[in-house]
Amino acid sequence: MTTKAASELNFKKSSEAIPTVEIDTDSVSDLERMRTIRRTLASLAGNNPGMRATIYVHATVSFNFHEMTNSDFIGVVGPISILQALQAELSRLPGARSRLSDYISTRESAMVYHLENGNLWVPEDARTWSIVEAQSEGDVSSLQSFDEDDSEAAAVVIEDTEEALPEGDDVDLKGFRIESPARYRAARADASIGSIKRQIESVFGLPDGSVALCGPDGKPLRSDARIATLRRRWDQ
Repeated sequence: MTTKAASELNFKKSSEAIPTVEIDTDSVSDLERMRTIRRTLASLAGNNPGMRATIYVHATVSFNFHEMTNSDFIGVVGPISILQALQAELSRLPGARSRLSDYISTRESAMVYHLENGNLWVPEDARTWSIVEAQSEGDVSSLQSFDEDDSEAAAVVIEDTEEALPEGDDVDLKGFRIESPARYRAARADASIGSIKRQIESVFGLPDGSVALCGPDGKPLRSDARIATLRRRWDQ
């Protein structure tokens, strides 16, 4: 097994939120989900030696399938066409529910896969990454080669993602997964304090009005204030 220190790999990061493929993790076994993702990414890496991309995963509760689910949101910093390939392969799993979905912050997500120099890399521990051999994960014959500048394919993914996104303040809170409390999805900056409070109360079954989002002085912000205001106060 080929390994490298994390410092030897050129990971890609983004200061902006990135689009995702969402999969309901209760709709398919962990083994099948992992095999499909690894097989897809390993094949893409092998077919595109010049491609470099880092894949982030954010686990959270979601309401995007019209009921509360445990979902993984898989985002890519790199050619956005990778999302198209992942969605195509995940959608083929019997019973799996997946969709092009919301945006996530890389700072609040786990760095799980990396494509570089024709290889797929996965973390062994906090400091070491190892290669996933494409042969061991099988072949994905339907996958094509994607160019870094494949703007036409990227445009299709962006368009589909925007159409799939729910609208309104009520979808701004992305919830929490109790099994992994350190991983959560950040509310959008333009979300209202009131909508976030209502979602927290709904997710955790709390009484109406029981949640307050406060500034450093301990005073709750008004319901019509924005999350950006709350963050700004705490950053001062």
